[in-house]
Amino acid sequence: MESQTKFVAISNQKGGIGKSAFTVLLAGYFHYLKDKNVLVVDCDYPQFSIHPDLLAEEIMQIINVKTV
Repeated sequence: MESQTKFVAISNQKGGIGKSAFTVLLAGYFHYLKDKNVLVVDCDYPQFSIHPDLLAEEIMQIINVKTV
């Protein structure tokens, strides 16, 4: 059985409610704990809050703290 691609969109017109943080945590959860391939696309031009400065080790530390 082939698995189908799943799409998840996180959006809200209000700023500062944690969309970027939630998106990074959700992507880390699916990738590290559920062993899924994840693509995150940040369409919030010109802010681009999601960027490569968030290292995989930092995401793992956050996930481990939240799940313990």
